[in-house]
Amino acid sequence: SQLSEVVIPLAVALLLSAALQPLNARMVRHRWPRWLASLGCLLLVALIVLVGIVFIGLVGAFILSQVRTQLFDRAVTSGVDQFSSTRLKTQRTINSLASPTAGQLQQLANELVLSQYDPVQSIMGGALLRSRAHTSASSFSIAEPSTQSSTRIRTLISAEMRDSVRGSSAVHWQSVALSNEKGRTVPGIVVGGELNLPGAGTYEFYVAYSLESEMYAIQLMTNVLTVGAIVLLLFIAIATGFVVRMVLQPVREASKNARLLSEGGFDARMAIKGEDELAQLA
Repeated sequence: SQLSEVVIPLAVALLLSAALQPLNARMVRHRWPRWLASLGCLLLVALIVLVGIVFIGLVGAFILSQVRTQLFDRAVTSGVDQFSSTRLKTQRTINSLASPTAGQLQQLANELVLSQYDPVQSIMGGALLRSRAHTSASSFSIAEPSTQSSTRIRTLISAEMRDSVRGSSAVHWQSVALSNEKGRTVPGIVVGGELNLPGAGTYEFYVAYSLESEMYAIQLMTNVLTVGAIVLLLFIAIATGFVVRMVLQPVREASKNARLLSEGGFDARMAIKGEDELAQLA
């Protein structure tokens, strides 16, 4: 493990050095500033930017994952609560009818399904299906309400979903792909539960809810994080280059003066700035 800690960074540095060597040569030929044309400077900036990209990518992925999970959980909870309220209200209305006729139940079922379409409220349609497990105990039956939205919803309900709803008093849901008014595919959920129609038996009630607003919220946050990451990386690169310039400039000046001294120029001097090691060397 100690060997890998040394070999891996060295290999990365060598690869970056080889990749930046042509760029460094071109920068020198075009007379870029010496501190910017330095291979060591480019290597250091590239390493810092690379680490920044990896770090920002990991943090951004974690944030998006948490936001996506929270938005989805909140949307599911909201859809289940809304469905439960609608189902409870409908069941109370049915139970308040004294010996309801088939016509009364049919009208109520039609109105219930028709009311479950409101794209503004993210309600994409409802369906009322006859439960096969309880038809034998019914005195009469009503037709399953059919609308354009209910027809689409029927195709989204899986056999596993129907098996879970059938014979259960709980509310169940499943993830589905819905089509919005513009024909685009958006994420959504289908929530289902049973309704007891006196005389007609038990029916399965389903409602589809769109998660389009949550999808757009995640896309917006992704765009904001991407722009912020790019700005941050540019700032890191510029700040790193500035710091490297501050460090390399006096070192280059000291190297220049040392070369002059070796050639006999004993009057070469360095400008003294600050009280650091380089100032003491000057």
